[in-house]
Amino acid sequence: MRSATIKAYFNYGGLARPDERVLHRAAAVEREFAPLLYSEDGVRMLEATLGAARQAAASLLGARASGGVSLLPNSSTALNLAISIVGQTLAPGDIAITTDQEHPCVAWPLARLAARGVKVVALGGGSPAEFLDGLGATLRERRPGFAVFSHVSCKDGRVLPVEEAGALLAAREIPYIVDGAQALGQVAVDLARIGAWAYAFTGHKWLCGPMGMGGLWTGERFLRANRLAWSGPLGFARAGGGELESGTLNCALVAGMAEALRLCAAELPQRVAMLAKIRARVAAMLDPLYANADPRWAGPHAPGMLAYDLPPDSNSEELAAAALHRYGVAIKPLRAPYEPNGFRITYSPRTGDAELGLLGDAMRALAAESKLDAPN
Repeated sequence: MRSATIKAYFNYGGLARPDERVLHRAAAVEREFAPLLYSEDGVRMLEATLGAARQAAASLLGARASGGVSLLPNSSTALNLAISIVGQTLAPGDIAITTDQEHPCVAWPLARLAARGVKVVALGGGSPAEFLDGLGATLRERRPGFAVFSHVSCKDGRVLPVEEAGALLAAREIPYIVDGAQALGQVAVDLARIGAWAYAFTGHKWLCGPMGMGGLWTGERFLRANRLAWSGPLGFARAGGGELESGTLNCALVAGMAEALRLCAAELPQRVAMLAKIRARVAAMLDPLYANADPRWAGPHAPGMLAYDLPPDSNSEELAAAALHRYGVAIKPLRAPYEPNGFRITYSPRTGDAELGLLGDAMRALAAESKLDAPN
């Protein structure tokens, strides 16, 4: 099958188009760094670029407490690392708490722990209050080894009550990891209020940064409790974090990441407002055609995401393929093991009228076809 030409892109929750200012910054640093390479001057330039990116990430995360950022290729790497570090302390019969909204990069390492005999408890609920009630009941029953929750669901965009959950976990000094891959760049993040021991993020989604960059903020509690996880020599600590970095990172990508973080910090209120306006327009087009994927969730939603359910006999991948190859519209199919069977629409603050019009035309046509094909 020939590759389709994308005319309208609605999978920013998977991979965003980088901001032009980010691309310009990365290209400029690549030109500057190339003659230096890994000379002493090049090493100093790389270290300064790393430090600036770590500082920009900590600032956007609201990391006012002690701790720091380690720059990594993406949030999946960060989460696998964090879960592996705390998971190795658990024995068969111990408990790990998570949610029913997690991405495979959380579900898969938890499944490996389960294979070792660790009991994984996945919390759900139709509202933040129900979720917190379930968390409280689990904590009263037995102390877990750690908890790992999404800040924003990758499935339907619901915003989980990570701050209130953090307070419950902090009262019992339970290690707490938050997956912020779908959060940073479209909702405000305040680590001082969340109380996480570790917070993972990526640069290639809502930050509109370069692919291949992300990070893991770790608080002092995480590092103090897991000293063998540090990658540097014994007794060595990098300024501003970096304790879990390993190997040489691409200087241009790091500079692009730092630029994306700075731009987001300066523009976040305007970006959130624009995303909310676009969300209202997408909902007005698609709500009459498709069932909302999370009708039971009586809580906040991220402004840059909408998800829709499909009938059991419909194939989300076939729908996405038809939208792309026939209309040039890229959407995200929610494949198994995801629930529900449906599709996700994500966009950027720069998504304009032309792309929104193409989305509406494509999804209306495909919805009409599915009704014609439905049995009487």
